[in-house]
Amino acid sequence: MMLQSTFISSCIVRVPRFTDFDRMASLAGQLGYECTAEQIQERLEGMRDPCQYAIYVAELPGGQIAGWVGAFIFRSVETGSGVEISGLIVDEQVRSRGIGKILISTVEE
Repeated sequence: MMLQSTFISSCIVRVPRFTDFDRMASLAGQLGYECTAEQIQERLEGMRDPCQYAIYVAELPGGQIAGWVGAFIFRSVETGSGVEISGLIVDEQVRSRGIGKILISTVEE
């Protein structure tokens, strides 16, 4: 399925819902990280604190989850605090269309 870049302007970035876990697992599999929706749910339950973790999905018109990003607060004695991206996955069918950039910008905000 070929998606046009005009979809990107109407991409919605939001926190994941229970119904997104299958798709999130499928996307992780595209990068070789085989996991199940149940494992995604279990892992996200351990990252509920919004002051420590941020997880977002990018939803295209029609409801397709095109990617997701995970980030966390990294604390270090020598450098202080910062945000690190723990995962960034964009569907291979819609890569190079700005979705990753939108997800990273959301984390930066």
